[in-house]
Amino acid sequence: MAKRNAIKTVRTFCTSNVGANEDTKTVWIFGAGASQHLNDFPMSFNFFDKSIALCTSKMKTFSRKNDPRYMGLCLGKTSNSPQVPSINKIRSFKRDSRLALSYIDIWNYLTPEHNVMAKIQYLWNSWKLLPTLLEEIGLSLTPDQLISKYPEELIAEVRNITPSSLVKHHGFYDCKSARRKLDETLETLQDIYFYTLSEYNQAAHTKFANNNLYSKLVESFILEKNARVISFNYDTMLDEAIFNYFTRSWHYGGMTVAGINGYPVSRGAKSDLVLIKPHGSLHFLICPNCKRAHVNWFWTFRKTGLGAFASDNRRCVKCKKTMPGRKELLESMIVSPLYDKKIIKRSHHAIKAAFSWCDNIVAIGYSFPEQDTYFFECIQKGVQSRNGRQIKVRIVSQNHGSAKKIKKRLDNQLRIRGIMAKDIKVKAEILNGFKDVKAGLEAIPA
Repeated sequence: MAKRNAIKTVRTFCTSNVGANEDTKTVWIFGAGASQHLNDFPMSFNFFDKSIALCTSKMKTFSRKNDPRYMGLCLGKTSNSPQVPSINKIRSFKRDSRLALSYIDIWNYLTPEHNVMAKIQYLWNSWKLLPTLLEEIGLSLTPDQLISKYPEELIAEVRNITPSSLVKHHGFYDCKSARRKLDETLETLQDIYFYTLSEYNQAAHTKFANNNLYSKLVESFILEKNARVISFNYDTMLDEAIFNYFTRSWHYGGMTVAGINGYPVSRGAKSDLVLIKPHGSLHFLICPNCKRAHVNWFWTFRKTGLGAFASDNRRCVKCKKTMPGRKELLESMIVSPLYDKKIIKRSHHAIKAAFSWCDNIVAIGYSFPEQDTYFFECIQKGVQSRNGRQIKVRIVSQNHGSAKKIKKRLDNQLRIRGIMAKDIKVKAEILNGFKDVKAGLEAIPA
């Protein structure tokens, strides 16, 4: 009797070129650089430039000198006001944010059509306020200086100004009025930050909803088993990719969600994937009365429910009755980009647990900034609970040189906290950003 050939079996194995696979427990970390591929999302170094460009791109300029609005601008000029720019110079506002900021006093004459203005009015009005507010608290910045600032850098400068110094050097009547002005300036800066991100998030959702690097990563099945995800980004594109393509159960770590799009939900069984967003998200909401968290999917960012249409899904699922001050209306649950971040506290425990659990960490577009001290503390406590098991860290940045700089910064912060190479081994990947990260199915003979 002829001998039968043995049947060769093949098992499907999810793997990647950054060391993550279904047999190793991996924490994926995403920073701002990971979202840059989405409609060229703004980074810290060009944030204000891109924010102003959102406004100037919608400006309604003048077609001719006898345009009634341009004639009104010329007639409104006083001896103390700057010279009225030419029509050609005004047209160049659309491609030169610094020039547009230099003439912010004439923005009222360039207001776009009502249907366009309705979408950007909060960002537009915040930019009109900001230069005056900064000057009043002693930060007289030229347009070039202001646009060159990092948002977190400027916010930190404002926070370092004391009310007493404003009373002493800038003519404020008392510390109470000085504090109000500082708070107004910080609020305006934060509004600019989040309205800008919201506009870019909405544009990315429209253009790249089903075709972006996040969705490709999720569709590769690399997150299906033994994965945790930490995202420091406010945009919702990673969340939506998991929402649309992840085939198992998942939940947000470090928060208990009470309602989703107005519908009450309760805690379910343990999930296969945990997504942690320690700085909040553009679609996270919180009830100012009972402090319950909510998620509103596919919702454009607004700062608060006040002043907006109070539909039922904008109210807390528990606090239904109208309250004094409309405290039942949900507010956005986001953490401003400050050096002394007031993080959602419960996310700390989820991050520590992830580091205690994992074998690998893959960091994409995250620079491990020194000001994120809480995050290094989470790493430290997670490592201490591992009983000597080593974690391998892969750093992916825009290029190998950038990754090496980040590795050096991370190594230094780990060394300061007494974490040695035997505990965490860090490698700078020779990859040019998120687009070079490959993940998928690999056939391995049994």
